[in-house]
Amino acid sequence: MVDRRWPILGIALFDGAGIGFALPVLPSLLKHLSGTQDIAWQYAAFIAVYALMQFLITPLLATWSDAIGRRPVLLISLGGSAIDYAFMAFSPNLVVLLIARCIAGGMSANLAVASAYLADVTEPADRGRAFGQLRACFSAGFLAGPVVGGGLSGLSLHAPFIAAMAFAAANLCLAVKALPEPSARSRSDALTLNPFEPFRWVIKFKKLYPLIVAEALLGAASLVGGTIWVIYMEDRFGWQGLLVGVSLAAFGFCSALSQGFATGMLIEKFGAHIAVSVAILADIAAYLMLSVIQSGWLTVFALPLFCLGAAARPALQSIISNSVTETEQGKVQGVLSSLESLTSVGGPFVVTYVYYSTRATLPGTVWAAGAFLYLVSLVVVRRFRSEASA
Repeated sequence: MVDRRWPILGIALFDGAGIGFALPVLPSLLKHLSGTQDIAWQYAAFIAVYALMQFLITPLLATWSDAIGRRPVLLISLGGSAIDYAFMAFSPNLVVLLIARCIAGGMSANLAVASAYLADVTEPADRGRAFGQLRACFSAGFLAGPVVGGGLSGLSLHAPFIAAMAFAAANLCLAVKALPEPSARSRSDALTLNPFEPFRWVIKFKKLYPLIVAEALLGAASLVGGTIWVIYMEDRFGWQGLLVGVSLAAFGFCSALSQGFATGMLIEKFGAHIAVSVAILADIAAYLMLSVIQSGWLTVFALPLFCLGAAARPALQSIISNSVTETEQGKVQGVLSSLESLTSVGGPFVVTYVYYSTRATLPGTVWAAGAFLYLVSLVVVRRFRSEASA
């Protein structure tokens, strides 16, 4: 079992690192290609087109993996990522760069298909641990990527993208050599070209729909911290770049460790539903704490709560995975990935608006709003459990 998991975890690590390489120099590359310092609309378009293509194509590719196999779809996705980074490394203008970004969004089904692969080769009781390890590996790569990418940018603006291309190519080679197709897996007999068909399937699946809603709410709530942490700590406590950077690294590192190790232990000891509930309650407590504290040093007490809260999403993902058949794993993982990308586009704008609208009077409002979203997701999960056991 271990032999069949480690290539997928390695792919997640490389995937996160490749994305992280490009982040520090992307604004500089856009300025260089556009010939202007004002890149607001170019940057917005760059982000939006990726999310749009990811929203439309990821569910299709993940659903196709149910029919034609995980391995071929994963190879296509990884190959597309390598081509994307090659375009970005040697792009002569913004049009080519935008085309590359469309390719990247369309080929970004790596983690969705990887999650479905893990579900295929993992016993239902162990899926929470496996999904946590997958997220932890991706997070570890994503955390390390910007550090390496920032260092490479001293050589040239193109160097981080060349490194990302090399990582994507290595990812592809790893998959070709070490990733067999899961054996003895039933195949779906339907191939759809309608990007909204997986969502229609979810809506009709009454037992699954509440869990998908809960996962979307968790994703939206988690965006509060990811969006305003830097701004809030600077405004509220006067933290500067180094201190903010260290705090982000500490929270990211501890969350990755929690996903990789604590998730499995919680599920084994208490079961997936209780693990989700405990983790969500920890996130609620952390958000409420941040909404009222008056001194920056008190944030250290939120760290263990956030670490425990990091187990919520992989634990819920395991419940969702165990609620569908083996011929539907790709479809459901694709829907989850697509909704996450959609939330990541609109969520930061809403979070930022709420914060700037209330920071003069009640600066902790945005954290309280995030805690409320967590609470709603907890109610949905608990309601599902009560109905399922009835």
